[in-house]
Amino acid sequence: MAAAGAVFAIYAVGSSTPYLRTQLGLSDAEVGLHSSALAVGFVVTGLFAGRLDRLVGEVAVRLASIVGLVVGVAALAIAPALGITLAASLLIGLGGGTLVGYANAVLARSGGRLARLQVARASMWSIAAAFLCPVALATATALGLPWGVGLAPAPVLLVFVAIDLRGGPRLERPDAATKSSGRLPTGYWLAWTFLVMAIAIEFSVVFWGATLIERRTGVDAAAATLLGGLFIGGMLAGRVAQSFGLGTHGGVRRPAAIGVVLAAVGASIAWVSTVGALSGAGLFVAGLGVGGLYPLGTSAALAAAHRQLALAGTRLALASGLAVVVAPLALGITADAAGVVVGWALVLVFAVAALALVAALPDGRPGDGRSPRASVTHS
Repeated sequence: MAAAGAVFAIYAVGSSTPYLRTQLGLSDAEVGLHSSALAVGFVVTGLFAGRLDRLVGEVAVRLASIVGLVVGVAALAIAPALGITLAASLLIGLGGGTLVGYANAVLARSGGRLARLQVARASMWSIAAAFLCPVALATATALGLPWGVGLAPAPVLLVFVAIDLRGGPRLERPDAATKSSGRLPTGYWLAWTFLVMAIAIEFSVVFWGATLIERRTGVDAAAATLLGGLFIGGMLAGRVAQSFGLGTHGGVRRPAAIGVVLAAVGASIAWVSTVGALSGAGLFVAGLGVGGLYPLGTSAALAAAHRQLALAGTRLALASGLAVVVAPLALGITADAAGVVVGWALVLVFAVAALALVAALPDGRPGDGRSPRASVTHS
């Protein structure tokens, strides 16, 4: 529930931008600043949340993240001015990145196949929450209510997370030697870099898939948006399959390689196709592949982190932030210079880099993960 509540709030930033554009009279550049503020929040979380955890403790940091998310969503819903909505987006990035980091670390504490299943199931519910957000906003406006009412599920979910916080599992504190070094192992950083590439593919397609279809096939904007949305549908289908065990047996390298190849094949189909339906099918295939990459990369990274799960989990927010900031922007700059069809080649560059990193991933073949007590304490 923690991950789903945080992801609903995170996706609220993107889903709210059409309403903010109308309500505040924003330009395209001002609208784009909201995703940048969100990504900056992820980056700051990745850099400093682990240190804050060591200073004040896990419960305090998680509670502050929940409060920050509730305040950020409320400010976004009220949307009185651009400066406040940008600050709200930054706050949501800070709180959301931290809470998702802790959620992943707690879910992965058992190791092995069980950890991959738990992370996959949480990711499935997270992508479902991402779907729910625009539906809730559209439903609110269709009922004649202020659009901000559609953001109400976020604080409701987060209140339940806060109620459960005191009695929930705690991550074991690192021993003195580990704490003094403050370093994560090389295997973790290899998996972290793989995640940067995987998230770069995801958000490049999310931001530019519909535009590619519109320019390449000549369909109108509404049809291109609908066809581009098949990518998210593919991601959801991939995560549902993974949550039922597909790709969770054995190591992570083989399913990760299959996922990257599917992403590259699907993106290539969309790149060369001049038929809208075929382009949408290509993005669906790409989504099937991409859907499993985040859970697999996250599980591999946290399995390599050993007794530093809190630090490792929050550092993953840095991977998300960097990918969200750099990848769509790089594709956009290339598109401005040479067209989106040429810029789309970057998606395949990210896929090739991810595939090259697969061989270096910690393969994560430990036992069945049925002994979480070694890395968890309770309040």
